Amino acid sequence: MALKLYGSPTGGVRVHATDYKQVIKQLKLIDPTHAKQLKKRYREIGIPAQKSVRDEILTIGSKGPITDTKRKNRTSNGMLHGGRTGWGTNYGSTGGPVSGVKRFPYQSVLIQTLEKPKKGQTGIVRLIVRSAATVLTDLAQKYSGRSLSRTYNIRLFGGPEISRQHRITYFSVGSFIRKLGPIKKKSLKNKSRNVYPGFDKSIPAVKIKAEMAIREAVKFIEVNIDRISK
Repeated sequence: MALKLYGSPTGGVRVHATDYKQVIKQLKLIDPTHAKQLKKRYREIGIPAQKSVRDEILTIGSKGPITDTKRKNRTSNGMLHGGRTGWGTNYGSTGGPVSGVKRFPYQSVLIQTLEKPKKGQTGIVRLIVRSAATVLTDLAQKYSGRSLSRTYNIRLFGGPEISRQHRITYFSVGSFIRKLGPIKKKSLKNKSRNVYPGFDKSIPAVKIKAEMAIREAVKFIEVNIDRISK
């Protein structure tokens, strides 16, 4: 049973909760407003984690990763284009994305409260990195050799939509990787350079606040459990 009730010597009720989904369910039965407040509180608890992840992403820089070209003494921003994986939202100089797809800023991190938590152990809030370009750079890995990319559509500098394919070489990938810097050791297993390291930093403080919120919610159920039968 996910929510167990125990009698106490003082005649009160003790609640032992092992399933967050059932905690929310009981809160809604007792006081729907309190359940909404708990979700709001979890969103607020997630703000430091959001800031920590965003701060790590900002270390990449507003110009994005720089890729060397084959031209001598010249560099260009390989992600400054109008496609979905383009860096930033400066459509005035780079053209808009194809098919009307909205492109979020590279530092955009959304806090989402889960409306229907799963049974048993479950996530309560989720951080979503919304820029495809940021996800790409966060997971970028070194590899040897060369290959061709898949064919994709792009609109360059406000021009017509075109289909193209490009060759990926170790030289260009290597310079791209060096600009991004090393993968943080703690998040090595996740192959993440910025997102997970930022989240890792926030875990201790966020965990304490999250557990405190749950304990207070369970205490509220203990005090008001008699409302369910009325």
